[in-house]
Amino acid sequence: MSASLRRVYTNFRLYYTIVGRFRLYISVMIMYELGAGIIGSDKAEDAMLAIDRGKYCHESDPYLDKPRKIGYNVTISAPHMHAYALTMMTEQLSRKGAHALDVGSGSGYLTACMAHMVGSGGLVVGLEHIPELVEDSRKNVELDRPDLVQDGRIKFVVGDGRLGHEADGPYDAIHVGAAADSLPETISFTRRS
Repeated sequence: MSASLRRVYTNFRLYYTIVGRFRLYISVMIMYELGAGIIGSDKAEDAMLAIDRGKYCHESDPYLDKPRKIGYNVTISAPHMHAYALTMMTEQLSRKGAHALDVGSGSGYLTACMAHMVGSGGLVVGLEHIPELVEDSRKNVELDRPDLVQDGRIKFVVGDGRLGHEADGPYDAIHVGAAADSLPETISFTRRS
């Protein structure tokens, strides 16, 4: 981080409790990611500003740039990892009526960011093998951005990520956030060219 960004970061932290947690920490997080060259698109930045990570990560200081526990021996990735992923998928998520699959959707945060990016008429499916996390994801999105559920832009499914989810494919973008040695063939067949 450059000296000027470090100064801004320090000044923002001083006003943390006065101005309000969410917007301030999001601003700091975004500024840090931009300063480090991690967020490479305006649409990815907009998505991370529009979705409140604090509604998906219930530990203290959810905006810190590190993985955080979300239960069931699972973590939500660090914000810089989400920034990388969203930047890499920007072109595919920006297509009109885009469909995307988020394998290992965990808390639903990245799935919600993706749903924000696909816009009205698009669909993002969060696929998670832990039923309790799927239920938590639904609740998290309802608290943060119920409009994503109401207009049919996001849905969560319990399933084995290695098998993909053909029902809503083919997909313009597939994010695999779960640990995997390689991309299972079943998932790659559901990707749109």
